[in-house]
Amino acid sequence: MTRKVRSTVARHRYVRGVTGLRGKLWDALHYMQCRPLGEDEQAADRILFTSRTEGLSRQEARALILEHAGRRVAYHRLILSPGESVEDMRRWTRLVLADLSRHLHQDLHWVAVVHRNTAHPHVHVLVAGRGERLSGEGRAAAVLLRPDEYEVLRESGDHHGRDLARAECSLDEAIRTELDREMTGLLRTLADALADEGIQTHKHLLGQGERRGPPGRDATRGR
Repeated sequence: MTRKVRSTVARHRYVRGVTGLRGKLWDALHYMQCRPLGEDEQAADRILFTSRTEGLSRQEARALILEHAGRRVAYHRLILSPGESVEDMRRWTRLVLADLSRHLHQDLHWVAVVHRNTAHPHVHVLVAGRGERLSGEGRAAAVLLRPDEYEVLRESGDHHGRDLARAECSLDEAIRTELDREMTGLLRTLADALADEGIQTHKHLLGQGERRGPPGRDATRGR
């Protein structure tokens, strides 16, 4: 029976540059960090991160997106979920968005938060509506996400998801092998120690028996 392969999910909508943008951004960031936690999540897991940094405050994240907000599109909201089971979701997100950046020939400005409160872990991303061109001109240009970009996100997500899942599986296997080796050595050492202790105890009991006399002898006889 073949395993059904799940592909990367990429959902997108954008927010126009309208009045009240600061409040909308704050609400979006609050949602990203303060959604109910999953059973295996901690509040510390909901940190805001970018392509280069981690642990941004909400104020810092909002300032980053506002600084690079576009006129027509202030920012994009993405939900990305890998098809493979990936442990390091932040690394996966950075790899996928780096591919999108190269596809668009733009340096993107984004913040993200990982969620593990559903059956499929996913990441919420806010991408600013303007990015600098990678050609060296340094000139800002609008960031446009269309069907072609969705396909880039899915293909990149699948590719990096497979690579990371394979690497993480190999690492887990190496750790298990090393732990098994250490446990075997520990058990052998413990067995040797117990054997030595057993010999010592046996000799000790023999010595006591010789001093007390043969088993069954009444110590009170003859009094």
